[in-house]
Amino acid sequence: MPLNMPHAKITDNRMVLSLPDAMTPVVWMMDLKDEGTFILRIEQNEAGLFILQKISSDGKKIEDIAYYTREKQAKRAMRVMTSCVAQSGQKTSLKKFFSIFKTILFAVGIAAILLIVYILYKDEILSLLPNNSAPAAPIAQQENIITNDRNAVGVPMSADDFFSTTENFLPF
Repeated sequence: MPLNMPHAKITDNRMVLSLPDAMTPVVWMMDLKDEGTFILRIEQNEAGLFILQKISSDGKKIEDIAYYTREKQAKRAMRVMTSCVAQSGQKTSLKKFFSIFKTILFAVGIAAILLIVYILYKDEILSLLPNNSAPAAPIAQQENIITNDRNAVGVPMSADDFFSTTENFLPF
């Protein structure tokens, strides 16, 4: 790129615009994160100079970026600026796409690994499961424990039996 041509670069959400072909060469910086939307225009003043201007989206704030003696130079600077902003938007979209793509690829990879493990070790996994599908019965029902020992722990008894064996259990 020739030294006297305008160029722009975006780094860390800041656009740095170098305008060496302006009447007074200038390096101009704008924070894209804080700026939001803006308008670029070329305005000719009373002296016949062409002014590259940045205007806020509400139109209230006008900032002169650079002055040019020829309209062609001002338009070239505006083209460089707009193409730089457009390319940064495309890069951001590509970053989002690849981020989503990597996440999906990771999830599919995990699912594939789990499927392969299941296919290879299917018999071992199924052998760990109980053979009957009926729920297990409580231990007291399985063994049919019947005891008359009133001090036995964990043995079911009726409320009448409990209160008849524990005299003066309640403090009142």
